[in-house]
Amino acid sequence: MSHTYQTRVAIGPPLTPVVKTLLILNIAVYLGQTLDRSLHYYWLDLWMSLIPVTVTLGGQIWRLVTYMFLHGPQLLHIVFNMLILWMFGPEIEGILGRRRFVAFYLITGVGAGLCSLAVSPFSTAAIVGASGAMYAILLAYAMYFPDRYLLVFFVLPVKAKYLVVATIVLELMFSLSGVQDGIAHVAHLGGMAFGYLLLRYRTLLPDLKYRWLRLRGWWYRRKFKVYRNDPPRRGGPWGPY
Repeated sequence: MSHTYQTRVAIGPPLTPVVKTLLILNIAVYLGQTLDRSLHYYWLDLWMSLIPVTVTLGGQIWRLVTYMFLHGPQLLHIVFNMLILWMFGPEIEGILGRRRFVAFYLITGVGAGLCSLAVSPFSTAAIVGASGAMYAILLAYAMYFPDRYLLVFFVLPVKAKYLVVATIVLELMFSLSGVQDGIAHVAHLGGMAFGYLLLRYRTLLPDLKYRWLRLRGWWYRRKFKVYRNDPPRRGGPWGPY
């Protein structure tokens, strides 16, 4: 009896739909920032980055969402974030499902921005990057697979739970030291904090379709009034003759 074996060489996990979309979107925006300097400065940086004072005093709350799709000019910034998304995102999306993974990504990114606002509400420094959401994905991976080994720098095997603990300690040290290294360490911690709360209390993760249907139903109820088509009473409103 003969046996036929097929071998397949794969680099990294297979891409899931949401992770693939996020990778394409982030890379496309980065290319727009890099290739078109006028687009980079006059539109993306000025109107889409998270500048705390513009939210605190100007009410430009859209920045809490748009900033996470921008990245700094350093190539390492986007490479690091997209590497985390590519390596750990597919399994988290598989566990949570597409809609809940989208909610997790957006909520942790917004939460990271809110934490930065809470610490420096009147800062004029621009914050960009998806790092808050990426650190939340890394935390989620460690919560679901705590004893799985990860290769740090592709060489040193470390369990996921220990890697996340070390990351939290380092981010806390940098945040408390007040070092000005151009990295939003508070945002990293904020993303992880929001991620932990969402996973610890799963009911906090909304089903986007369900929420949208409820909101749409409420809007239509406000917009349209339904009148009963009862036959007129004999004798008018006061009763029969």
